Amino acid sequence: MKGFGSKPTEIAWHYTIGRWAEQILVDKYLKVEQVRPGDKGLDEYPCVWFSKSEDYEPTALKFIVDKNGVRVGRCKNAKQQAEEHGGLLRIGVDASRLHPLTHVIERRGMLQGLDDLIRIGTEEGANPYRDWMVSYKPVKIQQWLKIQVSGTVWDDGTIVWEDVPFEQYK
Repeated sequence: MKGFGSKPTEIAWHYTIGRWAEQILVDKYLKVEQVRPGDKGLDEYPCVWFSKSEDYEPTALKFIVDKNGVRVGRCKNAKQQAEEHGGLLRIGVDASRLHPLTHVIERRGMLQGLDDLIRIGTEEGANPYRDWMVSYKPVKIQQWLKIQVSGTVWDDGTIVWEDVPFEQYK
């Protein structure tokens, strides 16, 4: 019997903002962060971050920028993030194609900033050692299983996700 005994695919999500949805679909891949000259720690070893959590990853909350491009704070929650940044976006891939957080630490050591990121993520409700995963290479659209967007986040934090058909972009 086909599929007998096989495990269902576990999805890991790349959480970001709706404002970037169009460009991501045009590019057809999730980019590895660009290394800037003089960067140390996490930025020195770029990757694409994912979470197996179905909840919007708290460390994906972005800064609020004023009309002059100056950071004036950080979004406090997913609702504010959706309001400030054109909704929410998440892209799901097969978690078995990614490396867990422990792999990053074993491969690169406890990078400057990573211990702070783990601490902050944990304080904000994430479970880094269980959920966080990375790709050291760009993740192409052919590897994506789902794209979901949300412009609706209820006051209690519930996010209403909608599937985005993306076959025409492949």
